[in-house]
Amino acid sequence: MESEIFQNMVLSPGQSLEDYFSQLSEKAQILRKHDHELVAKFISGLPEKMSFFVRAGQPVDAHHALTSAKMAEACGYRQHGDSINALKHENKHAPRQLPGKSNIIDSNQSEVIRDLQNQVAILTDLVQGKHKEHVQSEPSHSDVHDIRDQIGQLSGLITSMAVREVPHKEPKRPENTSTNYANTSRFDSAECRRCKGLGHFQRVCNWNGYGQFQPSNQCQLCNQNGHIAQSCTKLEFYAQGNRTNPGVGHNRPG
Repeated sequence: MESEIFQNMVLSPGQSLEDYFSQLSEKAQILRKHDHELVAKFISGLPEKMSFFVRAGQPVDAHHALTSAKMAEACGYRQHGDSINALKHENKHAPRQLPGKSNIIDSNQSEVIRDLQNQVAILTDLVQGKHKEHVQSEPSHSDVHDIRDQIGQLSGLITSMAVREVPHKEPKRPENTSTNYANTSRFDSAECRRCKGLGHFQRVCNWNGYGQFQPSNQCQLCNQNGHIAQSCTKLEFYAQGNRTNPGVGHNRPG
């Protein structure tokens, strides 16, 4: 009975995220659920866009998932008309979607990507502003860290959505020379002693030391394995570049 209640719990309209999270946590504790099971259920009970936003951020635990959900709510992605669980039940016996409707879905996805890119631009400006405040007063490290975390999650979401729109192409085969093959194999198999990521050495590692390194992660800024965008040393350079040339890379519509 408790297990069925746990599986059917969703975020209701008008219900606060904290209340929904608290109820889920209580049921999970009774059922002795692991943290990753609580995270999965918490995300699946959110509205569709909010759920996609939180999942793209790759939350490491339940509290991180709650923080991402609050950020998604602040960005306007809490739309209860497209609840994940509601779609599962409504579309179970629904007729197949007509081919022409895929264009509408692609258009909506492009609008979401543009909106997220604008959010990244705004957050990047905030990071630059925090660095300027350092001249006059000690900046709030927690504020800067939160903003960088938001940039990383939004960048990851943009990347994951944009990949779906890029057609698959066969990779170009490299020249078949023994020298190039030996150098490439040695470089690809290299493991960084600092972040444990493959494909680079410690002396060129871009992990800034903040947050937990994950060898399986790939940075959206420098493409190195072992860390994500908000933990990359290149983030400040990107922020500086966007501040100097605000029209570059923002892709604002119009």
